[in-house]
Amino acid sequence: MSRESREELEARLAGYVGRTTGPPQLAPDAVNEAMIRHWCDAMGDSNPVYTDTAAAAASVHGQLVSPPTMMQAWVLRGIEMADPEAGTPNEQTNLHGLLTDNGYPSVVATNCEQGYTRYLAPGDRVSVTTTIEAVSEQKATALGIGYFIDTREVYTDQKGDEVGWMTFRVLKFQAHEQPAVAEEEASGEAAKPTRLAAPRGHDNGWWWEGVDRDADVEVKRGCDRIL
Repeated sequence: MSRESREELEARLAGYVGRTTGPPQLAPDAVNEAMIRHWCDAMGDSNPVYTDTAAAAASVHGQLVSPPTMMQAWVLRGIEMADPEAGTPNEQTNLHGLLTDNGYPSVVATNCEQGYTRYLAPGDRVSVTTTIEAVSEQKATALGIGYFIDTREVYTDQKGDEVGWMTFRVLKFQAHEQPAVAEEEASGEAAKPTRLAAPRGHDNGWWWEGVDRDADVEVKRGCDRIL
């Protein structure tokens, strides 16, 4: 497939701005206490207005409510969300496909913002409508050259009233060629594989610190046996 010129591509990209990606997406389940409880367990959120009926009734809400940050969780799809071939194509997957076909196959999320209009309560049924809000001009980034895509999701309840919104930005890009890959292609030899770095983060650092301590102990024991 021949690629379009930059001018032709950006003209087509601009045509997507302002389009909704498809019809409103209805949550498969109404807001319910079981899912709220599982969310709070996973997040370590002990606010009683989410799980304690008596405490919630005595609060300003007068009833159990859902954590605001669960808003997107009610409408999240399954594997088709990450695999365009597994679901029904829409304007967003078409836009991503256009960029992929023109040499920008990689994608990374860059930032997200959410706003909450009101609390959701058990029995509410959420719908979301997604609009392509902006597509940037070609940008050079540390990851590579590509285009930023901004979408805006508006969440409504069973009455059609807005309950919140979310903006999401991704970068569709052509990754920089890695030096090791370039050297390998030039020499015709396969690069020597390297050991993967441990996926350390703020939420699992304690576990890896324990692994390091255990590894140090095993090394010391091995040295003691040799000596």
